[in-house]
Amino acid sequence: MTITVADADANTATGDEATLTFQVTVLDRATVAASPSPLTEANLDGATLTVTLPSGTTFESGVSASSFALVTTPAIPGLSIGGITGGASGATSATLTLATGAGYGFSRPSTLAVRVLAAAHSGTSALTTAALSVSPTPGVTLSRSRLALQEAPGTNNANRGTYTIVMDSPFTACNGVQVAASSDNADVTVFPSNRSFSSGNQLQAWNRPQTFTVTVAQDTDSTHDTATISHSILLDCPADGYTTSLSIDSLSVTVNDDEAPRASLSATNPTTLTEANLDTATVTVALANASFSSGVTAASFEPVTDIPNVSVSQVSSVSSGDTSAVLTLAFSGDFTAVETLAVKVLDAAHTGSEDLTTGTVSVTPTPGIALSRTALALEEDPAAGGGTRANVGTYTVRLTADPTTASGDDCLVSIEATSNNADVAIDADGTPRTTARLNFAAADWNTPQTVTVTASGDADGVDDAATLSHRRTTSR
Repeated sequence: MTITVADADANTATGDEATLTFQVTVLDRATVAASPSPLTEANLDGATLTVTLPSGTTFESGVSASSFALVTTPAIPGLSIGGITGGASGATSATLTLATGAGYGFSRPSTLAVRVLAAAHSGTSALTTAALSVSPTPGVTLSRSRLALQEAPGTNNANRGTYTIVMDSPFTACNGVQVAASSDNADVTVFPSNRSFSSGNQLQAWNRPQTFTVTVAQDTDSTHDTATISHSILLDCPADGYTTSLSIDSLSVTVNDDEAPRASLSATNPTTLTEANLDTATVTVALANASFSSGVTAASFEPVTDIPNVSVSQVSSVSSGDTSAVLTLAFSGDFTAVETLAVKVLDAAHTGSEDLTTGTVSVTPTPGIALSRTALALEEDPAAGGGTRANVGTYTVRLTADPTTASGDDCLVSIEATSNNADVAIDADGTPRTTARLNFAAADWNTPQTVTVTASGDADGVDDAATLSHRRTTSR
């Protein structure tokens, strides 16, 4: 039998009383074999899946590609069933040919199962196969694409910023992979010079983000510096696809020079920006060594941020010679990590000779819980498919916002995960049980914590169901 864990809604919930649930269903299992194996993003197009029904079950007449559904978790867009052979009335197996189309591609590991609709076979309900692993094309993902920094550190280290990198796929043939970072501007440095991901160290696991810090040095010129932080693989690992020629995105850095005309940004109303209040919030742009020109409008400003769908909707009345302007922001969307917001002042709007980019202000997401995945497929039999832990799977839990209180005191938040089925155990500390507790503090609120799900065998032959719930239980 296969245990399929499917998210009832989404993988993020917000609010102090946020609750997330997983739906667990236990189904009779058809089997699936892939060719080629293992499946990867590069070989899915044209790959075949041979589906074999459970003993005593046969296909009915009229079986076609529409008699099957692909179940991918996370979803793989653009993947479909292109053709079918076999599956005649009375047969016990059919072979599906996969096809890829518009929008195909994915950057995180996924699983692929096949659902055989009830009308296609002699059984009484739909059958779902075990899930096969599908690896994306090897790559490295950056947490952001740009940083806007100040040359002068000020009181809040405005000359420093951070970003993270994480591997897109696991590596098995190599013990580890090193990713190097380098700047093309001597005044903009990145530390450390490389980060290591290791298959033998959980703290350096391929899917655990690691941080780089970018720092701007003081100089005596009046030029607004820019820099590009480039990334590369240090040592070849061709068996896993991580080679020195692998293309990795770069990070763009803009620096507001303190000797030149420059701009600063502050949150006006409210003074602390959050996901909940960003729409209609006002911020003040102040110029130094420059002043505004005439004809300033909302179009004279551009938000610089990784937050989606942020714009300047209006600007206060600004006259020629003024040195500050109050902007009203518009926002529609969501995000689940602390982000920064800067504003670019276009050169035509002020007396300087080039665009000015302000320093940044922080914007925090709505407090809540985020899960790393929306579904999980397990086997009741640990040895299914030739494995040894086919009945075990994992997912991670993290908070979506820093729990630090307004006074700055450390705040501890506990998340309780609960299974309502004794045959589906969860654990966060090495002891399987039906309830697990995860504790988050200000220092590690956005570090994902792992929950292990274990399915135990039973002899009842009855389809089971369970729900994994997640809720915030304590805070201090």
